[in-house]
Amino acid sequence: MLIGAAYALLFVYIVWTVSRSKDGNAGLILLLMLIFSGLTIAASVYHSWTNDFQAQGRYLFPILGMLGICLESVRRYLNPGIVLGIVASCFALAVYSFVFTALWQIPKGY
Repeated sequence: MLIGAAYALLFVYIVWTVSRSKDGNAGLILLLMLIFSGLTIAASVYHSWTNDFQAQGRYLFPILGMLGICLESVRRYLNPGIVLGIVASCFALAVYSFVFTALWQIPKGY
């Protein structure tokens, strides 16, 4: 749940910065990224729902490429310290989740 909040914070910061920049190209790139990310999520949900509801996160990986292109195009408007702090917190929360949730679920009898 916390990692979702950290990603939401990154998204809000990018939208807030782009909306203040008054650059039409950056706004258009952000809008296209949001539209195609939404379509990717919709396709993933539809595919998971029709195939015995087997949720597959790997179908969401193209969003990372879209986010990278969007971040590169609006990079001049973003404060690197804020973005680095948010990304570092996302990474730290992901590592914490893996170590203290996933690894603890492995049977200890092996």
